[in-house]
Amino acid sequence: MNRVPLVLCLLLAAAACTGDKTPSDQAEKPKAPRKPRVPLGTVDMTPGADNSPVGTSAAEGASAPANPYVVPIMPDLTKLTFTTNESGLKWVDEKVGDGAEVVEHGVAEVHYSNWQENGEALDSSLNRGKPPYAVKNVGHAPDIPPGCNEGLLGMRAGGRRLLIIPPQLAFGADGKDAIKPGASVVFEVDVLSATPPPKMPPPMTFPDFAKLSLTTNESGLEWTDLVVGTGNPIRFGTTAHLHYTGWLPDGTKVDSTIDAGELYPVHGVGHAEVIPGWNEGLIGMLEGGRRVMVLPPHLAFGAEGVPPLVPPNSTIVYVVDAVYATGP
Repeated sequence: MNRVPLVLCLLLAAAACTGDKTPSDQAEKPKAPRKPRVPLGTVDMTPGADNSPVGTSAAEGASAPANPYVVPIMPDLTKLTFTTNESGLKWVDEKVGDGAEVVEHGVAEVHYSNWQENGEALDSSLNRGKPPYAVKNVGHAPDIPPGCNEGLLGMRAGGRRLLIIPPQLAFGADGKDAIKPGASVVFEVDVLSATPPPKMPPPMTFPDFAKLSLTTNESGLEWTDLVVGTGNPIRFGTTAHLHYTGWLPDGTKVDSTIDAGELYPVHGVGHAEVIPGWNEGLIGMLEGGRRVMVLPPHLAFGAEGVPPLVPPNSTIVYVVDAVYATGP
């Protein structure tokens, strides 16, 4: 992602937070909305993420659908010719699909298996008796390794791709569970379906508060739903992919993902690295919903603000669209 939402705010906030302040002073500074750190593998794409032991047979899960295999066996890598991307990701299509293409910001329903590079089995969605895993906001989904985000792009429904993901695009120098520190990981991914991203919404307009009835939380946050969604809910710990626009109370726009032309992911709502009002105000939204949030200064950018864009002690008005929600 080339642009991080509120990048101007962040740069200015970073400058405001450094200077001569002590570490404790900086820790108390409210965090500006910004792109969260991408976790190196979480949710179902992490080996054993649902606590199901690798190698569980279909008989142990009576509702398991027919699977191509139960205990995955890694293909012979020496017999395949891989393409190597600039990032270091290696991939080869074992089967080229003929369905819809997986595109950036879209949704891909997948099954997957993964192994250590020596062939030791780590995990497979095929042995769990669960529906395919929906990867939302492909290319930027923070709930799968970066190498999977990159490797899914360009696949088509019905296709199968083998990925050799280097550690910097997988689970990093520290490893993860059974994955050794600094190890590459082999993923085999089947794409069952691919859906393009929703159309970019038109520019959002400043709310007409004379026509709205706001709910006021104990924290001081005010909100109302302009549209109640019908999809997955945003709960504590959910990864939410959003469009939003923020204004000062006089209608001066401070930031918008629509202007940037890309979704904004918030990983782990409720404890995400965003301003406090977002962690509170996003919970309870449903995919497809649109919410107005009025954040008082202590839930936004605090007493310091983010000059010159956000003056000190500013209330911020947000209109937020919940495009995708994944996770808990």
